Amino acid sequence: MSDLHYTSYGNGAPLVLVHGLAGSTRWWRRNTRALSNHFKVYLVDLPGFGLSGQACALEDVTLSLPAWLDWMGLERVYLVGHSMGGYVSLRMAALQPERVEKLALIDSVGIPTKGGVQHMMLRLMRAMKHGSFSFIPTVVSDGLRAGIPTLLRLTNEICQVDARPYLPRIQAPTMVLWGTRDVMLPPQMGLQMAEMIPNASFKFIPRAGHNAMADRPNLVNEYLLDFLREEPKRLSAPPMPLALGEIKTRVVADHL
Repeated sequence: MSDLHYTSYGNGAPLVLVHGLAGSTRWWRRNTRALSNHFKVYLVDLPGFGLSGQACALEDVTLSLPAWLDWMGLERVYLVGHSMGGYVSLRMAALQPERVEKLALIDSVGIPTKGGVQHMMLRLMRAMKHGSFSFIPTVVSDGLRAGIPTLLRLTNEICQVDARPYLPRIQAPTMVLWGTRDVMLPPQMGLQMAEMIPNASFKFIPRAGHNAMADRPNLVNEYLLDFLREEPKRLSAPPMPLALGEIKTRVVADHL
């Protein structure tokens, strides 16, 4: 996987950040400095995105991450994945648990969505209103670089992908972060995912949309560092989830 573009910053234990659909290493610009003060941070462009090679099917995208880690000689890492990159990361954590020290998922793909590509594109247009306006040029330019055919093909696959069989197999301590204003993948999806992972915690990112790490970088950085630097501990039982009604109440209140 030498054809995958990557950059690295800092020193310490390896922390790999995996972007989502239409993304690139640039999507982590607001997080890299804070995280690299404590870890050696690796940013990688998945196949077909950023400066990496030719696009491929979602199955091959998921295989590209462990193959790249092999090529880099990284045997065990801390792993943070956003959106499609969340699915890529959680699948590796489930299938190769010995390679993941801790896992963080940010607004992750993994629960099938209704309506297919057309509905997801409409959600994308709505999502632009709920995120950081200063981040929109990065989203647009990276999307255009990837190309419309690639985005449509992978969006179709993402709408159908079901990570639920993998979630109970994840052994690494896991934190799920979700923007309360995410209209592409509603917060209820994040709660459902966290409930199915044996050793997972769930945190809302208030006033953040789908790209929570760009919308509220300081808060996301704080949560990530607190979680990643904490000594691992095994839970006797999953934390008590919020009731669905409480989620809706908090999401509505956050819009006020």
